[in-house]
Amino acid sequence: KGIGPVLAKQIVDHLGEHTLEKIVDDPSCLDLIRGMTEERKQTILEVLLKSDTNQKTLQFLMGHGISLKMATKILGVIPDGTIAYIEANPYQLIEEVEGFSFSQADKLALSLQFSEDHPYRLEAALLSLMKQECMNRGSTYLNLETIEIIFKRSFNFVDQLGEIMKALVQDEKIVIENDRYYPYNLYESEKIIKDTLTRYINGVSNPDYDFEDVEDVLMELEEKWNIEYEETQR
Repeated sequence: KGIGPVLAKQIVDHLGEHTLEKIVDDPSCLDLIRGMTEERKQTILEVLLKSDTNQKTLQFLMGHGISLKMATKILGVIPDGTIAYIEANPYQLIEEVEGFSFSQADKLALSLQFSEDHPYRLEAALLSLMKQECMNRGSTYLNLETIEIIFKRSFNFVDQLGEIMKALVQDEKIVIENDRYYPYNLYESEKIIKDTLTRYINGVSNPDYDFEDVEDVLMELEEKWNIEYEETQR
């Protein structure tokens, strides 16, 4: 912004090859350009620094096996301090970036030398397994026995399950209620459904729906998510 073709040509003619690198290394090299102001100089520097940081972030992600499309998506969600954020805990991306799976985070983490028994890995693994099992069952919670079975099926760290669960509860990613273990987002969804139905029952809200339309929507959802509601759920 504020740099037209004429000024851009003057800058390149004056600085020659590797113009952009020279500006980043020493912004004062722009001081001798005719028509250059302090405001324009700062604008050029800010844009180049931002572009340079983004390029390094994309190279970092792609160097660890992330596709360009997904790397660009991550950069859009976490535009600042991206590399430091990922190096601290790559499994955070599962919750932050839509479509970023546990397997993608796991591949990235192992590439960053995270150990197979790292707490962040086991916590993310357990939460992902719980969500997937809930989706498979068309349910919003699991009992502890089921959790132990599905975790043991994939990982050899069942003896650490108590500590993993404790950490997830503290981070409000799992809710335990009456021996039911809910992924937090499913628990919140269940509460919203309950509150909505309660309003209907109490007459606070009384929508006029044709149940045949509701049936059609349920069938669409079942097909989309590859699930089948039980009669009580319907």
